[in-house]
Amino acid sequence: MDEPECASRQEVYRLFKEKVYGAAKACMKEMVPKLKMRIASRALELKEVLEDASLTVDDKKTKASALEEEIRAMQIHHHTSSRDKIHLKYGCATTEKLNKMWIGTGKDKVTRDPILALRKRGEGETGLEFNPKRIAGIARDYHESLQSDGLPVFADAEEEDALTNGVLDTIGTSLTPSQHDDMARGVSREEVQAAIMAVLSEKASGVMASRSRFGKMPQPARRTLAPGRPGMTCRPSW
Repeated sequence: MDEPECASRQEVYRLFKEKVYGAAKACMKEMVPKLKMRIASRALELKEVLEDASLTVDDKKTKASALEEEIRAMQIHHHTSSRDKIHLKYGCATTEKLNKMWIGTGKDKVTRDPILALRKRGEGETGLEFNPKRIAGIARDYHESLQSDGLPVFADAEEEDALTNGVLDTIGTSLTPSQHDDMARGVSREEVQAAIMAVLSEKASGVMASRSRFGKMPQPARRTLAPGRPGMTCRPSW
């Protein structure tokens, strides 16, 4: 850009901004109609896929989901382009102050909902649902169906009582011969002592754990203190 004669730096900067704004506006005017035509074209393709009788249900779902995602992305792009066009028309040419758009330029865009879309669950419906309220309704209905699936449904109370009694009749109320033999078998002293020591070693802590560990150690033989005094015995100190 040629600098005009006897022009200040502010004047040069103003002329530069006007040319940039003019080029951006021309680009927006050319881009927005093309984007609208692409969205309409994809919507027509989606309608043809849903009405195509030669495709299977799975193929329809796959193609419809891909087209809906592409349409959604183009709609978001179109909305952003429209906002940029308004900003160019009313904001950039008249003011230089910071606004929310410029402040948020370096920040990551957080989605409003963690779940962007859910598969439609209505009869005869295919593709994905992007509306937040409808997504919440689909999730609520799915949760309620999980609570009720698998639960028995009885015609009346008599049918429920009959099935309950049938289940109770199949439960045994007496011991089998092998269980009788196990109950009649005695338990030795060594088995009882081993079981008690195992419980103490697993559950005890601190001093009790030390006592249980020492209790399992083999006891040393008694020895006399003096040969002339056989009645006096003691254990060695640890």
